[in-house]
Amino acid sequence: METAHQPKFHRAWLVFGGMCVYYFVAYGLLYSGFGLFLTPMSEDLGIPYVQLSITTTVRVLAGMVTTAFIGVIFPRVRLRRFLGLVLLGLAVTILLVPVSSRMWQFLLVFAAMGLFCGLTLYGIVPMILNQWFQAPAALITIASACGSAGGIILCPMLSQTISHWGWRTGYYMMAALVLAVMLPIALLLFDFNPHAQGVKALANRGKQPAAVTESELARSGKPAPRSVYILCALFFLVGALAGGMYIHISSALYSKGFAAIQVSLLVSCFQAGSTLLQFIPGMLSTRLGLRPILAVILPLTALGAVVFIFLTPHSPFVITLLMVLLMGGGRMFTALNSLLARYLFGHDGFHQAYPRLQSIYLIGTAFTSVIYGGIYSATGSYDGTLWLMAGCMAALLLMTQIMFHLVDHRKIIESGGTKNVI
Repeated sequence: METAHQPKFHRAWLVFGGMCVYYFVAYGLLYSGFGLFLTPMSEDLGIPYVQLSITTTVRVLAGMVTTAFIGVIFPRVRLRRFLGLVLLGLAVTILLVPVSSRMWQFLLVFAAMGLFCGLTLYGIVPMILNQWFQAPAALITIASACGSAGGIILCPMLSQTISHWGWRTGYYMMAALVLAVMLPIALLLFDFNPHAQGVKALANRGKQPAAVTESELARSGKPAPRSVYILCALFFLVGALAGGMYIHISSALYSKGFAAIQVSLLVSCFQAGSTLLQFIPGMLSTRLGLRPILAVILPLTALGAVVFIFLTPHSPFVITLLMVLLMGGGRMFTALNSLLARYLFGHDGFHQAYPRLQSIYLIGTAFTSVIYGGIYSATGSYDGTLWLMAGCMAALLLMTQIMFHLVDHRKIIESGGTKNVI
């Protein structure tokens, strides 16, 4: 019996459009902007910078807890009402930061903020789009790229706000955007199940490759082997570590002798690379599959990190721009993680596996700043962190090839051992 119809203009496109705008603010400001406050807060309150930086770790670790459960929570609640309440809570915690003055107060506020971020930020894009579209790979990366674009535009605005009116006003700006942009979009557009609106998930035009729509493991009706799940978890963890350079890119450029105007240009180039290399895998995976794309992009990002070690302000300008652009690929995992999980676990297994894997990614993110900062403190140079980034990319390339081989091997076994898989 038919329970849902397919209208000429599908509501899924409204969900997608709202998600792009939502993530423009959520990722571009909330995920990327908190680091801008640490120095002015430290100077104003007399709290050491190192102590204040712990608030980032606390916020991300708290977010890890709630992110792990969104696959269980979202199908069981009225999502729009639920997200509305959570976003109100997020805005309140942001507004509590300017009225706090002691370290223990900041730790409590940022812990609560992290719990709300886990439900409204860290995994929400692929979780919702996976339900509304049968083949959402390209759309997930477009939404993720919108988040990176938000960082390019909103972070400079936030920085100027902090410089001219103080860090407290910066937090007021954050809370205002949550209430004025994210909250209305969530209340009007976000549902986890399209059947709640009387429609089916939208099928993309044209036939999609099997690797994009559903993995061989998922279609077999059997759970992925434990080895695949463990490797995927390691991929998420190492991916978080590989992306840690984004926090230190400005300091790394200054340490090499680049002038302030050069640093500003190159950081924008780095952000552009982050946006571009989140966008490309999803767009090309519908035609080529993930395997060849990762075989190219991961080594290129590693090359950018290695060559950057030897760059100076006197290096050819085009080469410098290109290497910094490639290094932006270290932040591709916001989009790439969901594509890989979708490939391995399919539509039905995605909303259970992805939140848990993303919570592992957040664990890595929480400690990345400490690891990279510790290497710099011990060596007085960012060269060690760049070698670490390149090594992570090499490890990720190896892990993906093993995972793809395991998928292919299972395919051969289930077909009677007669297929040759290239």
